[in-house]
Amino acid sequence: MEDGLIEGTLSGEYTNSRVGAISAYKFYLAKHLTGVNFPAVKTIGSSAFAECYGLAVASFPIVETINSSAFRVCSSLATINAPMTKTIGSYAFGSCKNLTEAIFPLVDSMGIYAFEKCTALSTVSFPNLTSVPNYAFSDCTNLTTVNIPMANIINQGVFTGCNITIASYPLVTYIGVNAFTKCSNLASVSFPMVEDIRGSAFSECSNLAFVSFPNAKAVGSNAFSRCSALSAAYFPALITIYSNAFYACRVLENFYLPGSSVCNLTNSNAFSNGGITKSTGSIFVPASLLTTYQTATNWAYFSTQFVAIEE
Repeated sequence: MEDGLIEGTLSGEYTNSRVGAISAYKFYLAKHLTGVNFPAVKTIGSSAFAECYGLAVASFPIVETINSSAFRVCSSLATINAPMTKTIGSYAFGSCKNLTEAIFPLVDSMGIYAFEKCTALSTVSFPNLTSVPNYAFSDCTNLTTVNIPMANIINQGVFTGCNITIASYPLVTYIGVNAFTKCSNLASVSFPMVEDIRGSAFSECSNLAFVSFPNAKAVGSNAFSRCSALSAAYFPALITIYSNAFYACRVLENFYLPGSSVCNLTNSNAFSNGGITKSTGSIFVPASLLTTYQTATNWAYFSTQFVAIEE
């Protein structure tokens, strides 16, 4: 920008092909700015365009770094063109309520809450991202299409309250607390490599009817609580189930534990208020472990509900 120019007074569309970086708060609260084009910028500073309420279109064809809160609460922002971006900071696009797509083919680093409360966001694509940070897309209530094929970690609250129907992540080994909480339309999940499912990870996923986690070792507290449609669950490698893991799963009837060792049940309330009780439901275990399960700590409460799987 020219020396002496007051960025906050700008209106309409603005193009600058000279600057290579935009400093923090440079256009903060430029409420009447509707479009920006910076073909030479490689770095956007923290809160550079935050609360530019009229900004609808932004083009940064070679930008590599978008720092924290750079576009936070740009409530009119509908289009962001930044195909060379590698790093997106925390809250960078938080509460951009008019943004419908977030497609960043090169991003490999993202901060927490990066796109939280983008309520019009329907499609995201981050083919190079491996760790999805805390609450990255939380409360994106229209989010239905997600492409993050290289993800191996889904951290806390990432998809809380989203509208996704399918979650398929072939490389993910860890699912964080509340990662898919209140995804009420989620009907199908596939996590062949996941080992650790943390507390409330899938709680209140009311459309989820069947789950199979072939490599899961631990299911955290309330992980599947209030999954009101869940009728069957398959965990062949499970080592530990924590308290209230399947709380209020009222139609859960069949629970499969075909592993070669007894799974540790930390509390008999794991199935409380649900379909598996001391007199209802079936827990399938290897015939060779049937007696051990029937007398094991906390499992003994369900002793009459065990069904032997012939080996």
